[in-house]
Amino acid sequence: MNPCRPSIWRGTLNGYGPQAVTLLSTPLYSNTTLASFFPTVGLGGTVVLMTKFDVVEYLELAQKHRVTHSMMVPVQYQRLMAHPGFDSYDLSSFKRKFCTSAPFSAALKAEVLNRWPGGLVELYGMTEGGGTCMLAAHDFPHKLHTVGQPVPGNDVRIIDEKGNEVPQGGTGEVVGRSAAMMTEYHKQPQKTAEAEWYNRIGQRYIRTGDIGRFDEDGFLVLLDRKKDMIISGGFNRRCCTDARRRPVRLVGPDQNS
Repeated sequence: MNPCRPSIWRGTLNGYGPQAVTLLSTPLYSNTTLASFFPTVGLGGTVVLMTKFDVVEYLELAQKHRVTHSMMVPVQYQRLMAHPGFDSYDLSSFKRKFCTSAPFSAALKAEVLNRWPGGLVELYGMTEGGGTCMLAAHDFPHKLHTVGQPVPGNDVRIIDEKGNEVPQGGTGEVVGRSAAMMTEYHKQPQKTAEAEWYNRIGQRYIRTGDIGRFDEDGFLVLLDRKKDMIISGGFNRRCCTDARRRPVRLVGPDQNS
């Protein structure tokens, strides 16, 4: 399957096209970036790239180029909202803003909706491709505590510690499947097996490591992580076990110099 096709299809639903101007400030190798890059380029729009994220530069570029779309991680939204001059910039050209890769608080979503023109869409998923959920926050302002509903073509379920699927409203690990799932972790069969879950008819799902539940309307609420993990700038930094920790010596200026 061409990985660009679903991105372009979703792009038409989010206002991408020849008139779109997308401002990107995350690395091009990241799925976060590509989720907005592909539909922009595929539908004939313009991409404005930043070599490094800077709040003032971002706002100046957005105003100068009449940006319509942007994809960022939560910490970038947080820094933009905290800038004292944010409201002085003309951001009225925006149609959609996207966010993914880290927890996005309901309070921050609400602030973005209230102060920044255009819609706000949160995407929840994983690099391994085990199912994606989407929240159009502008359409569901009462669901900002969730990450939305599974997008078409994605199957997301909740399982307990024994690997049994839990009923609606039950809490457990989030697992998912899609047409874009990974085949395996390269030359790591044990890690691959640990990441897989199979339903009763043998369909393969990927474990996310997230704990969550579906509410009465089918929106996914994330509650916790099964394993410790640090997210920095939208990228995962997994904590090592005690056996792998090593002492670190910090070297700084000589106080006598």
